[in-house]
Amino acid sequence: MKKFWLGLIAIFALQTVVLAQDHYAVQVGIFLNPRLSDFESIRPLGFLYAETEQGSTYRVFVGDFDNAKEAESIEKQLKQRGYLDAFVARRSTTLGSKTAVIQVATRLPKDRINWDEFLPLGNIYVLAEGNQVKLVTGAYRDLNEAKADLARVRKSGFKDAFPKNVNSARLHEIGTFELGDYKRDLIPIDFDRASGAITRNERRPSGYDTDFGVKGEPTYADRTPPSYNYEPVSTPEPKPANFDLPTPKIRTNVKRKSVLDLQTVLKRLGTYKSSLDGYYGDGTASGFAQAANNDLAYQKYQLLSKYSNELESKGTASNVQRAVNNLPQMPSVSLRTLESSKLPVAKAYRAYWLFQQQNTSSRAVNDLMNTAIREAFRQQNKNSAAQLPIDARTTYAYEDLNQVARHIYYIHLLQSERIIIPCWMMGRHASEVGSSSFYVSDECNGFYQWEVVRVLKSVSDDLSTTTPTQDGTTLTRLYLSPATLSRTEIQGLNSWNDILWQNLDTWASRDPLHGKTVTALKLAYFQTQVQLEDHFMDKGFSATQAKGLALASLQAMVGENLERFI
Repeated sequence: MKKFWLGLIAIFALQTVVLAQDHYAVQVGIFLNPRLSDFESIRPLGFLYAETEQGSTYRVFVGDFDNAKEAESIEKQLKQRGYLDAFVARRSTTLGSKTAVIQVATRLPKDRINWDEFLPLGNIYVLAEGNQVKLVTGAYRDLNEAKADLARVRKSGFKDAFPKNVNSARLHEIGTFELGDYKRDLIPIDFDRASGAITRNERRPSGYDTDFGVKGEPTYADRTPPSYNYEPVSTPEPKPANFDLPTPKIRTNVKRKSVLDLQTVLKRLGTYKSSLDGYYGDGTASGFAQAANNDLAYQKYQLLSKYSNELESKGTASNVQRAVNNLPQMPSVSLRTLESSKLPVAKAYRAYWLFQQQNTSSRAVNDLMNTAIREAFRQQNKNSAAQLPIDARTTYAYEDLNQVARHIYYIHLLQSERIIIPCWMMGRHASEVGSSSFYVSDECNGFYQWEVVRVLKSVSDDLSTTTPTQDGTTLTRLYLSPATLSRTEIQGLNSWNDILWQNLDTWASRDPLHGKTVTALKLAYFQTQVQLEDHFMDKGFSATQAKGLALASLQAMVGENLERFI
């Protein structure tokens, strides 16, 4: 008898655990009046459902998973498809209760459900479990009440229907979003709440765990309010990146090819007397300083580099470009210019400034950004083949400043008039506006504070036969957030470097004037390479990785100008 009661207790405990276990949903994002048809590309990933945020604002979710890794896989796929705000949210069933339902059918997430088949049954819910979408009707006060209604349900054509208990927190009631294009009014639900069943007017979204994270993984509390009431969370303004970059102290105990190449040039000029050993000692430093002071070609480009920024600043930058560039420093003047402009990007930067001042979103921010997106699509640059993860048919609700910045980047890509992303935007939101190559000023990094880099740019500009795009995104990304390179990437960079100098030496041998220009280029290039290698080693990269990152930076600096030598 004792064993019987112990077994019964164990079974009851197991059932309680099953009904109260955590599960995981993947939030796609927050949208104003979303439509199911807006998300066709992600329907196969899981059942799509929406939960009311406030008013006409909804949170759209994909699936309901018992396993956190399954949900993380869906999150990754969503981000690959352009939904960069997607994240895994851990839900708790403790706010729900045991509820009896009748399961009538099972579908796949990609299936288009014929609601005419199910709605006559009464109240329809979805129980999303992994890759299955289970349609149930109810809810009932208990299993006995469900069994009593089973004959009616089976008579309606669902011969395999059966009653079961579920946790009410895992039931997703069908609303206008889930119905998609189906126009029929929903049947009202009005069960007694005290019985444990669900009332349509009172049912809230399934409860969220307060830390939002998966055990052992980073939490998401900084991206979403820590309760299912979704109270707004203020977003602090990102700290600007520091573009001040002193010249690094060059290591004297690291043997490297860049130093050997520099010593070879200095030896030919007669400013380096020691052996070619590949170590950057006092003799190499002194030899470079003498060459920089005595070589006439180098001095010419050194002089040109001092005035290059001033000459560029006197170019034909538009009023909008100047307003965007000066927005943080001269907001009142810049905003007047932006308000008078019809360019979509002007509205977008006004929205950014408004969000920043309010430290939260507002209807004005949403209106400005959504209008800017629609207008940008109408003025879409036909030369841009980019498939962007925004849709002019969707009305977005903006949660944080990073989301605004990311959509500003897309607007830059879309509109036909070329407006360069300002350095201050790149500094504050490098990950949002630097995800791929686009117009960002090549001054948006500290490397150009080094005199030798400015000289290198002047020489390469002189050798260029094409108009540069002034795309500095790659170089700025290498400055702000360098990442480890693969062996294949390093091999490719080494090959590019070798071919470049083979062809430049061939070109230099044909004319003494060519030779002088190439000598000045070598002095600036190899000295820059050495400094870059030490810069990346100071960041914690190995000598091999530092060499690869230095070559990647050099390619970003001069690759376009010297493309004819490849």
